[in-house]
Amino acid sequence: MKFIYEKFVSDRKKRYIMQIPPMYQIHVEQLIRNMEAEQRLNEDKISPAMLSLCLIQLIVIVNRFSTGINSDLMDDLHTTNRQVNLAATFINKNYNQRISLNDIAEVSGFSPNYLSRKFKEDTGMGVHEYLTFIRLNKAAIELAHTDHTITEVALNNGFSDSNYFKDAFHKAYGMSPRDYRKKDSPAESHSIF
Repeated sequence: MKFIYEKFVSDRKKRYIMQIPPMYQIHVEQLIRNMEAEQRLNEDKISPAMLSLCLIQLIVIVNRFSTGINSDLMDDLHTTNRQVNLAATFINKNYNQRISLNDIAEVSGFSPNYLSRKFKEDTGMGVHEYLTFIRLNKAAIELAHTDHTITEVALNNGFSDSNYFKDAFHKAYGMSPRDYRKKDSPAESHSIF
């Protein structure tokens, strides 16, 4: 419980979005289903030990394998604007391709200038800033869970220049991609259980 408090509760000014790599998502979903099933049992049969065990497993997975995204940068794109959501969805699906503001605007139905203004107004960040944000987070997951070279990771995630990728990554994460990989290497992690 001390870990939970220190990691997620003590600094209420910082909020984090936790991204679980796809290879662990099924396990996390099963743990949550197990916890829900345990709760649905008759009150006399609810096992606090079973719920605690599932919660501990969930915390271990989140701690070891998730990528924390500081949401000070964005409010998870909570917007009801359909065109802005279309633009964000297009970015999320095509982040690893060469896409321009014109491409994104075309999908949204807005002109490039109006999309830039509306996206910033609704989300608090610019279109290019959001695209870079998504690319960096996908790259961080790839760095932590593959042995691809830094250049391969950059190219796989839509960066055409590995030096720009390294600079942007360092600015966002406070360390180089190489240092991030060393810190979060799955080879350093032991079995989940």
